[in-house]
Amino acid sequence: MTFTTLLRNDGRPSMVTWVLILGGVLNTLLDWLFIVVFPFGLAGAAIATMLSQAVTGLLCLQHFFGPRTRLKINLEQMKLKFDNCINIARVGLPSLLMNLYLSIVLTLHNMAFLWVGGPLHVAAYGVVSYTEAFFYLIFEGIALGTQPIYSFNAGAGRFDRVKQARNIAFGMTLLTAALGLALIYSRPEWLVYLFAGDNPNLTPVAIEGMHWYFWGLPMEGLILVGASFFQAINCSKQASMLTGAKLILIAVIIYCFAWAFGVVGVWMSLATCSTILTIWMFYAMKRVEARLH
Repeated sequence: MTFTTLLRNDGRPSMVTWVLILGGVLNTLLDWLFIVVFPFGLAGAAIATMLSQAVTGLLCLQHFFGPRTRLKINLEQMKLKFDNCINIARVGLPSLLMNLYLSIVLTLHNMAFLWVGGPLHVAAYGVVSYTEAFFYLIFEGIALGTQPIYSFNAGAGRFDRVKQARNIAFGMTLLTAALGLALIYSRPEWLVYLFAGDNPNLTPVAIEGMHWYFWGLPMEGLILVGASFFQAINCSKQASMLTGAKLILIAVIIYCFAWAFGVVGVWMSLATCSTILTIWMFYAMKRVEARLH
C-alpha cells in the first residue's frame, strides 16, 4: 500500500496499475493451484495471497533503486527524524479516520438493524454495503488519483491548478454517482441477484433498503474528494474534522433515527450524515480558498 502511494507521487501511476492487476491475476491463479491442484484448503488461499503480495511488493520496491525514480532509497534518507514523524502522523490522521470509518459504519448499522429489525435486515444491509463498496472504491480512486496533483501544485504556489483539479474530481465523482443512482434505482433487483442470488425473502427487503439508503451516494463521493483535497494542501485540521466528525455524527444519527423511525431511519442515517458534512465541507473550502488567496 505504501509503495503504490509513493509510485503515484513519483510519476508512475500506470506502473502501479499494471502491478496491481498482475497481483490480482496471480492471486487467482495461485488460489487455483493451491486449492484445486494441491488440496491445501484455506491454508492454500492464504499462501496464494501472501505470495502474490510479495511479488507486487518486490516489483514496486525495485523501482526505487532504478534510474527513473526521484525518491531513491538510501540509509541516510531512511533515518527517523522526530519532526518528520510528527508531520506524517498529523497529515496521515485523516486517512486513518477514513479507513476506520468503514469498519465503524458497518458495525453501527448491523447493531441498529438487530435492535429495530432482524437478521433479514442485516443480510439486506450486506447486499447494500457490497453495492456501496463498488462505488466507494471508484470515489476513492478519483480522490487518491488527484491527490498528487493537488500537493504538487500547492507546493508550487499554483492554487489555480489545485482548484481546477479539485473541480474536475468533483465533476467525475458526481457523474459516477449519477450513473450509479440510475442503475440502482432502475434495476435494483440486478444488484441483489449479483450479491445474493435469487432469494425471494431477501430481495424485497434489500430493494427497499436501497431506495432509502443510496440518495446520499453523491455526497459520499464529494466528502472523499474533499478530505483528500484538504489533506493534500496541508489543511490536515479540516480533513481530520471532516473524517473524524463523520464517525461521531453517524453514531448519533443512527441511534436517534433508529429510535424515532425504526428500520427506515437506520437506512436513511448515512445519507443524512453525509449531506450535513458536505454542506460544512463547502463552507470550509471557501474559508481555505479565501486564506490562500
